[in-house]
Amino acid sequence: MYTFKWLSPQLLLITWLRTPTTKGASEFVNDFKQLLENTTEPFFIITDLRKGRIIDVRILEQLGKLSQHPHWAGSTAFSQNPVSSIFADAFTHSHFVETANNMTFDRPEDAIAFLEKISPKLTDGIDWDSVLAIEHHS
Repeated sequence: MYTFKWLSPQLLLITWLRTPTTKGASEFVNDFKQLLENTTEPFFIITDLRKGRIIDVRILEQLGKLSQHPHWAGSTAFSQNPVSSIFADAFTHSHFVETANNMTFDRPEDAIAFLEKISPKLTDGIDWDSVLAIEHHS
């Protein structure tokens, strides 16, 4: 349903391969919580919502609560899918989420630029054409 891929020690790519059931989305939140708890340093997240997204508002609220974890440095997501945009906006506008460090965009280039704005040099050395092409077709 989803993959986690470290692009660097400070940047995690989450790719949704399809829209999960409520149970699958809940499993994702549990897996992601474990990942946050098992890391030692804060990291940023970029999420590819082109093929899937969480559509359960209660699960999005749980994810919003996780955004307050000390290892969650900031996040961005991208998709031109209108359904993805609606639910991603619901996440970023949750009262738990600090909007300044968590934004959603239509295009991956805009999401990457946002990461660079909040953490200069974060994406240096990442071959985005390769990452996005591989992730899009996997």
